[in-house]
This record gives sequence, C-alpha cells and structure tokens, in this order.
Amino acid sequence: MTTFEHAVPNPEQHAYELLAQVDGVLGRAVEILAPEKAGERALDIFPSPTEVRDDAKPLSLSPEQESEARGIVAEFGFGRETDLTLSEQGLFGAHVIIEGGQPHKIMAEAKMILDDVTSMPATIVFSASMNRTISSGAERASAERLGVGANGEYTEYDVARRVAEHLDGFVALEKDEIMSFGYDIHDEHAMVERPTGQFITIGHIGKTPVVVLRVDREDYIDENGKPKYRLQPTAADLMKIVDGVSTTLGDANSPVAYVSSATYQPSRMVDAAIAALGSQRTMGVATYGTARLAVVKGEAMPAPAPLNQLPGELHKTAEEAERLRAALVER
Repeated sequence: MTTFEHAVPNPEQHAYELLAQVDGVLGRAVEILAPEKAGERALDIFPSPTEVRDDAKPLSLSPEQESEARGIVAEFGFGRETDLTLSEQGLFGAHVIIEGGQPHKIMAEAKMILDDVTSMPATIVFSASMNRTISSGAERASAERLGVGANGEYTEYDVARRVAEHLDGFVALEKDEIMSFGYDIHDEHAMVERPTGQFITIGHIGKTPVVVLRVDREDYIDENGKPKYRLQPTAADLMKIVDGVSTTLGDANSPVAYVSSATYQPSRMVDAAIAALGSQRTMGVATYGTARLAVVKGEAMPAPAPLNQLPGELHKTAEEAERLRAALVER
C-alpha cells in the first residue's frame, strides 16, 4: 500500500478554526434570516426542530435570500447534493470508519469511499450494531433490493458485513481473523488488547483490509418498563478506539476518517474535532450527498428540503458549536 506523509496536526488549533468557521456561517445565517437580531447568538434565535419537520413555522424569503440561505446550510451538509470526499480534504491513506445505519446509507458511504480512488484508505472499518434488528418493511426492502438482505430476522451488523462483501473488488479471507483488540463499554470505551470479537478482518479490497467493528451497548428496561440502552460508543468514541488500535499496531500518523450522511455533518465534524483533542493525528469526516443516496436507492433526485426546516437545522448546528466550545473550555 502507498505510504503517505502526514504533518503532525495541532488538534486544538484545528478545533478553534472549526469553531470560528461554524460561528461565521451561523452569523451569516442570522444576517439573512433575522437581520434585526444580527450579532445575537444563533442558538437563541433559531428554534429547535419540530418533532414533525413539516410542522415547522413557514419561512418567507425572496428568491435571493432563499438561495443564499440554502447555500449557507449546505456548507455543513444540509440538503447538499454533492459528496464531501476524503481526497478533496487531503485525508489520504486514512483508517476509514463506515457508520452503521440503514442498508442504503451504509452502501452510499462505502461506494463514496471506493469511488474516491485517489484517497487510498489504509483500512476500511464497517461499524455496526448487533443489537439493532432490521425489522421495518422499508428497511428490509432496501436490503433486499441492494442484494444484502436475508431470510428471517437479521441485524445492522449482518447488513454492514454483506455490504462489504458485495463491493466491487472485495476478496474474502479463507477464514475470518479475530483481531487481538477490543474496547470496554464499562470503562469509558477504553481499548483492551485481547481478542473480544469486536474487531474482525473479513477480507480486503486491493491491498486495503476490510474490518467489521461491532458497536456494543447495554440494553435495559427503564422505570416505566420501556426498553432503553446505554454505554454505546459515540462517533467520537469510535474514532478514539480506531486511533488506539492503529497506534498499537505501529501507525500513529495516518488520519482517522469517519464517514456519514451530509445530514449529520455538523455533529460528526465536532465529534472528529473532539476526538482529535486527545490524539496527535488528524481526525476528519467525509459525507455523501443527496445525489449519491438517490442513485443507491434507485430513486429520482429528491426535491430540495422544505424551506421551513432551515431554522431548525441552524439551531442544531449552533448546538454543535456550543458542544465544541465547551470541550475547548474544559481543556
């Protein structure tokens, strides 16, 4: 595999730069959508998303205002058609973590990485849960249409593995290799150096190993008799875990990159910045856009997201900015 030279990052400087970028975008959004409140905190101006998105208050903007507002929120993923790839961010030779979720989401993430041929990942890690059953009709239909379904009940973990096995160029090992690493959900997801079964190498694409990472959690019943779960690693936790494993294996320099939907870009960017604060390597995020998802799902391009959802998305982005700000204050 090609070896890339990576400059040692300054994670605190990167976090402050990201925070300034987000604050700048939010400030511009306030100037467009609430000019009378310019200079005030976006978190206080934009309302939280409604439980039913279509119930959000209507928004009346001129065509020019709408175009500018949509362009601003697209900077952090919302409604963006195009992908934000590894290579365009300089994340070459990264240990790539594919986020679990619905079958078409996992497939879109994986295809985006493979289509980005110059990025040359060091490892592709499919993270997924055995606790979440693929049970809804729509999700099962999605898995069957993509050829990654199965008869009977199956889990997100099963689907993630089948997505990996269906990718162009995938070659399976004769026998799965259980790696001598894992993490402890009861010890703040600290890495352990023993074969827990949480990391399994199943094959390779070219010279890139393909690994499945089991995302564990603790299920319980709350005081109202409702099923809940806790202790599941976050995206930031998964990046830290992969950082620890790759460092122990002798690579403390290559980037760690988390792959998700553009919808979740603000939170995943903050997760990466926070994870990097405890590391000396670059942590980044790649996200697929609505055009790629439509192709994977075999659907026409979706219409632009309703305009009245923009304030709620800006509120969520402002919450992420505050989360990053708090993490920097705690240092």
